[in-house]
Amino acid sequence: MADSDESARRVYLDYNATTPYADEVRARISHVMEHYWQNPSCSYAEGVRAKDIVEESRRDVADVIGCDDPSQIVFTSGGTEANNWVVQCLRLNELQAGRPVHIVSTNIEHPSVALPIQKLCKEVPTTVSCTLVSPDPETGAVRAGNVVAALTPHTRLVSVMLANNETGVVQPVAAISRAVCTWARESGVPPPAIHTDAAQAVGKIPVEVNELGVDFLTIAGHKFYGPRIGALFARHGSSLSLVPLLEGGGQERGLRSGTENTALIAGLGCACQLITRDSKQSSVQTMATTCTALRQELMNRLGTEGVSFNCWQPGADDECRRLPNTCSVAVTRLPLQFTARAILAKCRHVVAGVGSACHSDLDDSGCASSVDSVLTRSGVSSSAARCTLRLSTGRDTTLQDVTLAAEDIYRAVVELEHEATAT
Repeated sequence: MADSDESARRVYLDYNATTPYADEVRARISHVMEHYWQNPSCSYAEGVRAKDIVEESRRDVADVIGCDDPSQIVFTSGGTEANNWVVQCLRLNELQAGRPVHIVSTNIEHPSVALPIQKLCKEVPTTVSCTLVSPDPETGAVRAGNVVAALTPHTRLVSVMLANNETGVVQPVAAISRAVCTWARESGVPPPAIHTDAAQAVGKIPVEVNELGVDFLTIAGHKFYGPRIGALFARHGSSLSLVPLLEGGGQERGLRSGTENTALIAGLGCACQLITRDSKQSSVQTMATTCTALRQELMNRLGTEGVSFNCWQPGADDECRRLPNTCSVAVTRLPLQFTARAILAKCRHVVAGVGSACHSDLDDSGCASSVDSVLTRSGVSSSAARCTLRLSTGRDTTLQDVTLAAEDIYRAVVELEHEATAT
């Protein structure tokens, strides 16, 4: 029976795509759904209690990002809405005022940042322009100096993700914010608003909005064992005002109309509590330990010449600039006619992806072209990008899991090698 169980065991290594609900989160959601399902906008006692739960959760979300004013947190349907909202504020604020708008971002952003910016530039090409900054190919990180070099007197928004969802590289957002503010002061122009998509970072590395110096910060609950809703931190007094996209009942202080989903908001607050209460960062240590073990297991089986870890150099400072759970590995030993998807198709245990779950379009060869773009723009060669697996560990990943996963990947590669020699 034990052998049978082992042969059927699945090892989930796609925690950057989504995470399961934590037990405490599931219990909190169920409790609120059963007992506090009333409308938070109603004035009777049950409605007031539901509203209290929403506000308690707002404080929990604020705490996890070091925000001392919970009124700067607005609940959203997810990270995609939050990212889109910030870009749309440019349309509703700056364009209606008839001012030219320039945006600075990077060419490795999540599609929910990149596509709204691209669409805005196409719709109003005479008024809106954008400069995309590339990361340093040696590190996969954007340099603050290159962001500053892209600024103009008309720059109204700078948007740089906090951690890349495919390579795991942590971008120097705090340094970028300081450099942008210094440039604005010395240039005698109003500072542009600064936004960071922190969806991949919360729960994996410390996130402090004041230390980062950002005006907007995106949160996605399902990336840290919470429900599939999100939140947007919007700093009061920012040069870019948050404007409501929907008209209605005026919930969320008139910024986002629609009856609040009390149960899922409570679940998001609970997920944030779990992070803030883990003062010893034991969950992060588990992810880091198993990810390190996974890299070593892969090297042991496939050989140091058979794998290459993208945007990763061993060293004392390495964990400070990348997510502790992310292993972007190119299986360079793979025969050229195959891609990383062929490895996963052969795996019996490993559940993982070749890149962001939000990048699903494939070319004729079965390789995700958008994934290839993000990796190559981060300094990964095209050949390495084609055979790259994105493996990400979680709170419950064990050393036994990564051993089984490495063996499974090795076996899949060997099978593909035999197929290549047989043809």
